[in-house]
Amino acid sequence: MKGSKIIGAAVLGCASLLACGASLLACGDGGELSGTFVKEYQLSYDRVSIQRQETGGNPTAMVVEYLRAIPRSKPTQFEKPIKVVVPFPLEAGVTVDLLAQAGTVEHIALSGAAFPQLVSGTIVFDTLGNKGEPAAGEFFATFAGGGTLNGKFSGTVELAAF
Repeated sequence: MKGSKIIGAAVLGCASLLACGASLLACGDGGELSGTFVKEYQLSYDRVSIQRQETGGNPTAMVVEYLRAIPRSKPTQFEKPIKVVVPFPLEAGVTVDLLAQAGTVEHIALSGAAFPQLVSGTIVFDTLGNKGEPAAGEFFATFAGGGTLNGKFSGTVELAAF
């Protein structure tokens, strides 16, 4: 009986995933991606990394990276199907215009072209932690040509000090 409950839960989970349809691009540890780039880019990823960049102890930017391990790389190296950078000042719960604040949304991978020019975008951190604390939020981006990319992210903040 226990086995049938596990299989039933797995089937329900897959049905829920399929119900999302074509808008669901990729899911991994700590995030979810959606938008119209599903047919244009390979956006699968293994995990999300959230970094707080600092220079001289002062915060300069938050970086959200959706990471995919490069097969057979020793030591393991990562592609960045999605990299979102937003400079400070940032505040939890406040929506930031990526263009007005010199933010970027990039595709850094071994195969596939770079994203077109960002024409509009926002990001909001629901929680915005320091090193070792949680951070979570979402971003919305529209590119030249009308392509869209939206993402949710969560994880523990790592520090990148320069």
